[in-house]
Amino acid sequence: MTQLRQRVERLETAATTSTQYGATGNDLANFPGMMNLVAGSGVSFTPGTGTLTITATGGGGTVTSVGMSVPSFLSVSGSPVTTSGTLAVTYSGTALPIANGGSGQTTANAALNAFLPSQATHAGKHLQTDGTNTSWVAPATGTVTSVWVTGNNGIGVSGSPITSSGSITLSLGAITPTSVSTGALTASGAISLPSGSITRANLANGSACSVIGRSANSSGAVADISMGTNDRLLGRVSNVVQSTQLTAGMVPNSLVTDAMLRNSAARSVIGRSANSSGVPADIASTGARTFLADNSLGTALAFRAIDSADLPTGNWIGANSGTGYAPSFTGISSDATWFDSGASITIAAGTYLLTYSLRASMAITAGAGLISGRLYNVTDAAAVTNSEVMAVSSNIAGTTQGTGTTSVVLTVAGTKTIRLEAQRDAGATYTGAATRTKSDAGGRTSISYVRIA
Repeated sequence: MTQLRQRVERLETAATTSTQYGATGNDLANFPGMMNLVAGSGVSFTPGTGTLTITATGGGGTVTSVGMSVPSFLSVSGSPVTTSGTLAVTYSGTALPIANGGSGQTTANAALNAFLPSQATHAGKHLQTDGTNTSWVAPATGTVTSVWVTGNNGIGVSGSPITSSGSITLSLGAITPTSVSTGALTASGAISLPSGSITRANLANGSACSVIGRSANSSGAVADISMGTNDRLLGRVSNVVQSTQLTAGMVPNSLVTDAMLRNSAARSVIGRSANSSGVPADIASTGARTFLADNSLGTALAFRAIDSADLPTGNWIGANSGTGYAPSFTGISSDATWFDSGASITIAAGTYLLTYSLRASMAITAGAGLISGRLYNVTDAAAVTNSEVMAVSSNIAGTTQGTGTTSVVLTVAGTKTIRLEAQRDAGATYTGAATRTKSDAGGRTSISYVRIA
């Protein structure tokens, strides 16, 4: 029985693998480590899932006590047998030690960890073998946080960048080559080349003294525009770009400034002195107090002294003078107020000698009376400076008449209307009907002008 017990204890590893080795009935030849366990006469072995049943039948011996002890990962029931019975071996629930072919663990993850090197302080590493032993090692590559792909020259990219996981998709559009190998370049459509990719050396040779362009007034292929004649400009003439001479129409008005002209002689003007068309030149002054004029024959232009023939003929003054007369009378009905006498003139730009006469009468009952006149610029709404004159004054009750006359020189820049005005002073008591301007055969109220410059 001692030998039997020893063999049963060796069931530690055979119990879990009995079925995988195909043991049946009394055939235990396939149990590892159990090759010497043979069922004798009256003894049979019955393997089960996790159990081995030993049954003894017959026999003439007398059993007084048969017990069984097993390793801790097994348990036995029916022990001891004192007469007859069955010893049943089952798993105890204790893990099979590694030394006995187990893992020493009761869960799958714990069993896996038992077979691996310690994982402590080895997070993020992977398992590596040197051919004999295994160990934890850090990844050979760096940590990638972002993968970016850019496209160019017709290659499109989507899904970029990838910061964790994903897919980058490439697409093909219109390809813009950065270089072309030797040979003819052909395409089914327009070819877009990078800026600056075509150098001067890549262009076709041009003809002598020419530029490359399109001379016709339409789109199309470019060609040489030849400048085959000297002293010509490249310009557009009759809707054609060509070599041409400069014409007056090509020079905008006011383009040529004084500074662009060549230097002139002292005290001169630029012009044509001869009685013919031609190149202009300096016409220089010949002395003091000369003026530019034709000669007596009208054949040459030059600076010369004035002579009698240069003075105007005819009634020059008459054409530049005139007089405006007032009507028979204009009442002066309030004090310190300017009244239009009715006499006025209209003059053009120039300098004038203006002369006026103001005839007036006044009737007072008390105080000292005064009537004065002035010239007034109607166009500019302003009195003519220093044009005032006294026409009549008196401190004796009754009617008094008088005439005031003065002259002024006036320069105007444009056409102006000038009128003669009158007012009475506020120092007397006036009789209204007799206080007025007058103009008749006994004396006229008028304003005259003569243009002097």
